[in-house]
Amino acid sequence: MVMLKMEEFVDLWFPAMRQTERWGLFDGRIGFVIFLFSLYRKTNIAKYKSYAEELLDSSEGVEYDSLGYRNGLTGIGVGFDYLIREQYVEADDDLLEGFDKSVRANFYDNLESLSYDELYGIGTYLYCRLDRPFASRRGLPFLQNEETMIDWISVVEERYASVVLQDPLAFGSLISRIHSLNLLSYKTRNLIGMFVDVDDDFSSDDVYERFGAPLFQLLNK
Repeated sequence: MVMLKMEEFVDLWFPAMRQTERWGLFDGRIGFVIFLFSLYRKTNIAKYKSYAEELLDSSEGVEYDSLGYRNGLTGIGVGFDYLIREQYVEADDDLLEGFDKSVRANFYDNLESLSYDELYGIGTYLYCRLDRPFASRRGLPFLQNEETMIDWISVVEERYASVVLQDPLAFGSLISRIHSLNLLSYKTRNLIGMFVDVDDDFSSDDVYERFGAPLFQLLNK
């Protein structure tokens, strides 16, 4: 079995990533860009950073063919949010606000037909956008994302049996993280109760730590 060194692996895959216009988080540019920037931070090998920046700069625009998390719009948005949070790239507010508008429009236009991957992706994207320091939780974009999250939770409640139970572990983790934001506790309390029966103080700051792991264990039985 041939074992490639990391630099050989990157050099092998970079030309293919440069040719593709797919931006998916799992199987496209944005995922590979995150991988390269992470390698650069760990190794300080400048080539990885150069490759990542070239992939970001060499495309005319972000293309996607679905709303999904794995390789669609929401996963791409999560990827860009991560790059900005980790200070791998600098970008003005317009970039992520553009994703906000696209995610919101696609969500409301496809309420009746959202797949599991799309529903999960929307929730994950909104969580990332709402996960901000309290001092930054203001302004129209934040309030619009909060409103969309409220509607997303309602859709999850309605489609719990038909969609959510396809992967309750993933949804349980996501809902616990959303609850830890302490933004929509009155909504997430009911939603968590659909997964497990919990009698506890839902307003405390360590909700995710206390409910995340037990939720995994209970749902995995």
